[in-house]
Amino acid sequence: MPRGGGTAGHRPGPSTRVQGVSHVGKYMIQATYTQAGMQGVVKEGAKGRIAAVKKAAASVGSKVELAYWSFGDHDFLVIVDAPDHAAVVAINAAVALSGAATTRTTVLLTAEDVDKGRENLAAYRAPGA
Repeated sequence: MPRGGGTAGHRPGPSTRVQGVSHVGKYMIQATYTQAGMQGVVKEGAKGRIAAVKKAAASVGSKVELAYWSFGDHDFLVIVDAPDHAAVVAINAAVALSGAATTRTTVLLTAEDVDKGRENLAAYRAPGA
């Protein structure tokens, strides 16, 4: 499935290569660990968690581009190249089912994506206009 809910044959988004997949989307997944999840991080180590996340992404045809730990509302974030939305749903569902963390996902856009949208603005009327 193409990023952005495009129609069949139309593949919006960046054209990055991930192991034989010609069109992928980039997604930012932010995770917040539960108490039990953080206990696992302390036991296993941060590098071990990154390795586990990379393995999970690869199992659905995706690749972790970047992984960072963070302060604030989220404990961890990754930038993932995925072949479609379904792969990202599969990652998020597996995390949710573990009970160790909650996730928040943002579809990332390139400048080209934004310019395509700018060139084809929707017919919209503002309230009261």
